[in-house]
Amino acid sequence: PNDGAATLFSSLGMAMAPSLLDTFKKNGEPRFPISTENVPLMNSDLLVVTANSPQMRGALESLPGYKNLTSVKDKAVSWLSVAEISGINQPSPLSLPYVLDKITPAFDAAAK
Repeated sequence: PNDGAATLFSSLGMAMAPSLLDTFKKNGEPRFPISTENVPLMNSDLLVVTANSPQMRGALESLPGYKNLTSVKDKAVSWLSVAEISGINQPSPLSLPYVLDKITPAFDAAAK
């Protein structure tokens, strides 16, 4: 909850998905892998994600449970490049306006 991305989203009035916060509290790791059978842990109103290749994106999108996530159903998923996601994880005065423009459509979809 104290990394750059969490700080950015909380400053926008958002909160972390409770299931992810619970996992953090159990293992103390700010970043942790989510195994394929635990895709439902990613259930949230908004999902901001990156994949290193189109194949990785396709693999994630085809995981059981992915299509049932609230953010996916509501089209509130923002796919960012590795560089763009870095602008969220390590926000700067230059990265924030750029990245916020990229995720605005997902914000709009989540707000409906």
